[in-house]
Amino acid sequence: MMATGRRHFHQAPANDPDGDGVAFELSLRFPGQQATDASGLFYNYQREYNPALGRYSQSDPLGVAGGLATYAYVLANPVIDFDNLGLAPASGAMADCLEMILGESVSGVDVRNKTVVNNEFVTTRKNSIRLPPNLSMEEFFEDQKLVLHEYYHVIRQWNAGALSRRAYVAEFMRNGSAQGNKFEGAATAFAGANVSAFNKCIASKQECQK
Repeated sequence: MMATGRRHFHQAPANDPDGDGVAFELSLRFPGQQATDASGLFYNYQREYNPALGRYSQSDPLGVAGGLATYAYVLANPVIDFDNLGLAPASGAMADCLEMILGESVSGVDVRNKTVVNNEFVTTRKNSIRLPPNLSMEEFFEDQKLVLHEYYHVIRQWNAGALSRRAYVAEFMRNGSAQGNKFEGAATAFAGANVSAFNKCIASKQECQK
């Protein structure tokens, strides 16, 4: 009771739930991030986030495949979006230019490394591109002719119903997987015919961001 006669209740601060006198701080931050006392940065798997600057300390490992702002966290909109691995999907300039070349959105196409079948080939399925373990996503997106080749397989062949496992196996048995294979030939021809325009599109968008 205070000298005024009013009752006063002493309550431990909310950050000391066990009452040991040591303040507890939850280290979790944005999805996938954990605060680190030593550096003041937030660990985010592939790279670290600087909360004072509101951006990553390292450029996106995917390069411009994740967008032109390679140090930004989810386009500065963490209320709606998240980046739990410190990576970003094909978006920004890469996605815009792929959409321009292919004539439709590529946002539904999932690109990742293989985890079960460890061969040296890039494998495609409907809305799916699987990279061999020795080819990083950054290396894949830097090879723009390869990007066009594989996205053509997905968008123009798998998603359009022109390609199936049975159809590819039959073509492989007749002509192999390289020269002479009609599915591979079409993808190679498409990539070769459009890589120049693709490169110019990406370069133009990068210039606009300067």
